[in-house]
Amino acid sequence: MLQPKVFSRKGFSKRTFFGGAMVARQSLPKYYFQSSVKKGIEAYNNSQLIAAEDSFNRALKIPDQETEKTAQVYTYLGLIEESIGENEKAIENYNQAVQLGDNQAINNLGRVYIAKGDFEEAETYLKIGIQRTRNEDFDDIPETLLLQYQLRRNLGWTYLEQKRYNEAERELKTAIKIGNKLPDDTLERIVTGKQIGRAHV
Repeated sequence: MLQPKVFSRKGFSKRTFFGGAMVARQSLPKYYFQSSVKKGIEAYNNSQLIAAEDSFNRALKIPDQETEKTAQVYTYLGLIEESIGENEKAIENYNQAVQLGDNQAINNLGRVYIAKGDFEEAETYLKIGIQRTRNEDFDDIPETLLLQYQLRRNLGWTYLEQKRYNEAERELKTAIKIGNKLPDDTLERIVTGKQIGRAHV
């Protein structure tokens, strides 16, 4: 007959304590990182830019976090700097995000260079962004579809500023075509700034 195993309460407590300590040691940095990012996003959405920047910078001090989440932090920091006219700092943060694989930051870089009047640099980044997202399944990934809309629209404006009217017309028509596939409330959320990187299309 099978008998229940007898455990030493003292030994069990030690194993439980040390096991729990190891889990806590591994999970606490992730928890603090996620908490800082969440607070940063909430502050950013409430236009509390100093508080948002502080939270995001705290998050970056916690090493070995998910690459995608870290890229998101840099993108938010870029948005903060861009919103107060610190274009060079915005570029630094967006470049960090791009290096970590954030395609949204490529569009944001193009937008900053448009604001700086450096249309050739803007064109370079926007074309890179279009190339990176060209093979995505737009119907299944609305965020990618929206990003393509932004990239094409900004590239069209870049061509307009350079008086390259035929190319501008082509890109803006493509942007409109893509925009017609977006959910009805998407462009409204862009205008009201309720999506990351979309407040400044």
